[in-house]
Amino acid sequence: MQPEQKFHSIIDISYQPNLQLQTSKDTKPENMVIVNPILSVRQREEQKCSAAQVHVFPCALSYQHKSPAQLNLFNLPSATSLHQPEGILQLYPNLQIRKQTPVEVITLAELLATTPAKPQKPSLLILQSAGEEIPALDDLFQGDYKDSFTQIKIRCGHTPLYQTSATVNTLKEHLTKHGYTLKTEMYTDPDQPLLTFERNELLLEKQQLKFANETLAAEKQQQAELIERYKQKLETYENDLSEMQAKSDTLQAKNQQLKSANETLAAEKQQQAELIERYKQELETHKNDLSEMQAKSDTLQVENSALTKQQKALQERQNLLEGELLKAEAQIELIKELYFTGKQDEVNR
Repeated sequence: MQPEQKFHSIIDISYQPNLQLQTSKDTKPENMVIVNPILSVRQREEQKCSAAQVHVFPCALSYQHKSPAQLNLFNLPSATSLHQPEGILQLYPNLQIRKQTPVEVITLAELLATTPAKPQKPSLLILQSAGEEIPALDDLFQGDYKDSFTQIKIRCGHTPLYQTSATVNTLKEHLTKHGYTLKTEMYTDPDQPLLTFERNELLLEKQQLKFANETLAAEKQQQAELIERYKQKLETYENDLSEMQAKSDTLQAKNQQLKSANETLAAEKQQQAELIERYKQELETHKNDLSEMQAKSDTLQVENSALTKQQKALQERQNLLEGELLKAEAQIELIKELYFTGKQDEVNR
């Protein structure tokens, strides 16, 4: 793969064991970052002439595996992948895994954060990692260096060659959404064309304007819905306010009634207090009268006791007198009888 223009940086992510990037003096980039888990030491040395600075990462790009991942080496070297073959088996029925080797894995965001050669505009991304295309592109477009890559080269098939791998149509649609247009299709391998996408500033600006318009329309719709909700809430608040006003008027009337009742109760309480005060005064007077009457009663009781004693003494004396009287009467009767008896005797004589 030969770059068609001079780039500041080239990031080449591949599983291919015989990677060779030929660059002329005029197109030689300032930085080259190579991510390849099976690049030999000799091949690494050969790449040093491809750029002013070359940084090699002996690992594989992956978003679905953790280190160490098993890299499948097939009897067809160009079929090397972390993923199990799918559509490629129809193209190469005799395809077999020759060997599995453990490799370290890295994401594009981790790579860009780790490499000392930070890409600047214009830069080139070469992606030959079947099954990792869409996650890698999403990682790029969500990062800080999405505007640095003016070209993206991807090798893929028209049908999914491996599990989770993208297709030509999928990549076209996905990259178009992010402002890239398909520039060339190289069919050196008719089953896996090399697609070159170029950043289209006009398309990107158009998409950004479309996105901005859609965002404004969505915000306008949200504002309209918000205003409608506020209107409904305001109407509800007005109804609630009317109900609260009616309740307030009712409570105010009740409060007025209670106030009048309280004033009446206060007047009655004052009257009762005055009445109680009079009762207290009368009770005090009655207490004084009662004390006097009690004193008189005590005096009368003493006098009554004395009179009772006198009456008893008089009764006893009367009883004695009556006894004496009876005796006197008896004596008188006796005297009378004796007298009349004597007279009779005289007559008889």
